[in-house]
Amino acid sequence: MRLVDQAMTVLRRTISKRTEAGEPAARLSSCEESPDPEAQHARLTYSIEAEDLLVDRIYYDLLGIPRGYRGFYVDVGAFDPVRASNTFRLYQSGWRGINIEANPAAIERFVALRPRDINLNVAVGPEGTKDGIYVTFDEPLLNGFLAADIIDHHRRSGRVVLSQQIVPFRTLNSLLAEHAPASSGIDFLNIDVELMEHAILSEFALSRWRPKVVAVEIHGGPAVTEIAKDPVAKLLCDSGYTFVTRLWHTSIFADVSARGRPSDGSR
Repeated sequence: MRLVDQAMTVLRRTISKRTEAGEPAARLSSCEESPDPEAQHARLTYSIEAEDLLVDRIYYDLLGIPRGYRGFYVDVGAFDPVRASNTFRLYQSGWRGINIEANPAAIERFVALRPRDINLNVAVGPEGTKDGIYVTFDEPLLNGFLAADIIDHHRRSGRVVLSQQIVPFRTLNSLLAEHAPASSGIDFLNIDVELMEHAILSEFALSRWRPKVVAVEIHGGPAVTEIAKDPVAKLLCDSGYTFVTRLWHTSIFADVSARGRPSDGSR
C-alpha cells in the first residue's frame, strides 16, 4: 500500500505542474508513468470528496447518457479551475460550461486554464439582494459571504482575514439568461455558496433549465436521514429529483426521469 501511495503522490505532483503549465489535459490522467503497476487501478479526482468521480458515474451509468456525449455544466462558487474543482475532470473530457466565482483574484486562472468555458467574476445571490461583503482568508477555501460568527470561528482556528470587500450580487436566472446557450439545458449544476444554497435554489428556474445532476453543499449531521430533512434537499426532492448520494458536505441529486436523454436532445 505504501508503494501505491508514493506512486499517486508522484502522479498528482506531475499532473498539477503540467496542467498549470497548460499541457493538453487528455494525457494527464494516465498512470503509465507511475513507478508502481497497481496505480493503474487508481482514478484521479480533483474534488475534495471525489464528487467528480460520482458525477461521472451518475451521469453516464445511472442516467445512461452515452459516453461520447460532452455536456454543459454550471459551477456556482467555482473557487478555482483545478484545485477542489467538481467540474475540471469534466472539462478534461471535453465538457464546457459556465464558471461563476466572486473572488477577483481567481478569475485569471480560470481564463488561462479553462479557455473553452465562460468565466464570470460575479457573485450569485437571491433576488432583491443588492450586494454583500466578500471575505477572503489565507486559506482561499474559506472565502465567502460569511456571517460574523463564522468569521470569528475561522479566526479562532488560526486563520487570517486578508480582505473584506463589497461585491454586487446577480441572480442565477439573470446570469444564465445572459450567458447560457439558448438551445442548451444544463447537464450538471454545482453549487457551493456558503449557506446561501437554499436562497438561490428556491428562486432558480428549475423547470426552465432542469439540470440532470445537481451537487450542492449541505451542512448537517452525519446521518443521511438528517440531510434528507434539510430545506435544500426537500426543495430538490419536491421538484422531482432523487437524492442519490451523500458525501461529507456535498449531496448529489439526479433527475432520473431524464435517463438516456442528453440536454442537447441527442441520443
